Amino acid sequence: MTGDQQPGTTMSPSHVQTSPRRTIEAAFTTALCTAISIAFLRPVMGVVDLRLPLPVVVIGAAIAAANGAIMGSHGGYRWSRPSGWVSSVLDSTWGLPNTGAGVIFHLLSRRGARLRNDLSRRKNRLVYEGSGGPAVSLGTCVMVMTGVEEPLFTQLLAHETLHTWQGRLAGPIISVTYPAWVILSIVVGLAVSPAIKQPRMKTVLDLAVMDNPWELMAYWWKGPYPGHRMGGLLSLV
Repeated sequence: MTGDQQPGTTMSPSHVQTSPRRTIEAAFTTALCTAISIAFLRPVMGVVDLRLPLPVVVIGAAIAAANGAIMGSHGGYRWSRPSGWVSSVLDSTWGLPNTGAGVIFHLLSRRGARLRNDLSRRKNRLVYEGSGGPAVSLGTCVMVMTGVEEPLFTQLLAHETLHTWQGRLAGPIISVTYPAWVILSIVVGLAVSPAIKQPRMKTVLDLAVMDNPWELMAYWWKGPYPGHRMGGLLSLV
């Protein structure tokens, strides 16, 4: 999660792969992630008495294959370090729900955002610059808003990269608890907002996002952002 280049930097020619090498790595990564996913979903889950229907296995393998093709074509996984192999295994097994959301995010991001190769190659993630909120991440895809300057850019990138690892390590736990917290916070926020001296949506945002346990982990790891306090009266950061 360190060693990231600054915004606006470019890759040197020595970091640019030729097309054949990209194709070979994409094929390798796709095959590897697919095989890992099938091995996990079919026999391993069966060992613990959670046999999954064949369609579920096929869908899981398809998600792993799509992620492998995307990451492989851009040299996303860092194969020279254990983190690259661990990332590919987790993305294809325990972290599959988040990986699936990330694949969709990748496809949507390609239409209106710019891939930052200097921040993506061998980083176990792909970073895009585009429009929207300050930053967001799903699966192996991280989006940072165009025009964000230092030191905020580095803080946002570190924050969202931790979310990527949360998805890998927590798997379906974060896929269920994060939205569940948001839904519960909306209900509570709307109920208590009349007693809070700030806009209703600010109260909801404080509870749903700023005080979300998964977000707090990321803020404590890297943040709060210097000079950019986004929380309101109920925010813990």
